[in-house]
Amino acid sequence: MPRGPSDKLYWINAGEKKIQRANLDGSGAEDVVSGLSFVHGLAIDPDGERLYWIDLGLKKIQRAYHDGSNVEDVVCDLEGPSALALGPLKVFWADRKLKQILCANLNGSHATAIVSDLQHPNALALDPLAGKLYWGDYGTRKIHRANLDGSCVEVVVPYGKNSNGIVVDALHGKVLWANFGTKAIYRANLNGSEMEPIVTGLENPNAIALGPTTQRVYWVDRDARKIQRACLDGSHVEDVVTEIQDPWGVVLGPESASSAMAEPRPEAPAPAAAELQLRVLRQEA
Repeated sequence: MPRGPSDKLYWINAGEKKIQRANLDGSGAEDVVSGLSFVHGLAIDPDGERLYWIDLGLKKIQRAYHDGSNVEDVVCDLEGPSALALGPLKVFWADRKLKQILCANLNGSHATAIVSDLQHPNALALDPLAGKLYWGDYGTRKIHRANLDGSCVEVVVPYGKNSNGIVVDALHGKVLWANFGTKAIYRANLNGSEMEPIVTGLENPNAIALGPTTQRVYWVDRDARKIQRACLDGSHVEDVVTEIQDPWGVVLGPESASSAMAEPRPEAPAPAAAELQLRVLRQEA
């Protein structure tokens, strides 16, 4: 079984229907998964063992090992999946048609809605240490958060507007997001206070990622067809990967997931029952 990645950057190349990766400085670019349909969301599990993604064309959440091997379905028969995030034991996704945030076990079993009656959820991020889930909503133009079970929903950033990618910097107590409306990257305290732009003058930022020890923030600029990065205060902006055919998502492999990591825990295959569970959820929605 493949071991986890160390210091790798993964992104979606929607124009070429593939997921690619490179070193954190952009060198050594290579294809990981090819022949996809219309990939939108991208996430990597905390151990760095598997990549998860949303395929809008197939209406599925799929996964593979970090090297692209063993592609399999996790959740099928989705309605309008719009964002994806992973915790230690759960996969979370937003559905703009159901107007819900849902979660399941990492193999897709026991899918359930945890937040309902949303308008247009479009970005997800987890703070596992605090047990919080953050999301953006095109409809409310705000950034919200709740406990991981969906309880205690609250507004964090009342002026989130067009947030199209969110990441939590738990180490420094910050939440960062990309805003394609204002063409900027923002940050604020986890409670939404002290909001400020840290990178401005972008074209169409639509995804954002943070390494736990890199001290840098990475983002996709879709119209500029590139991935860029900067220090956490927004200084020293530089190109990392350029000339990408329609880039969408970006994630960083955990630095702790190296060749010295423990053997991956065994996991059951993704069950077909997840498809039936989603049908039940739609009937209840």
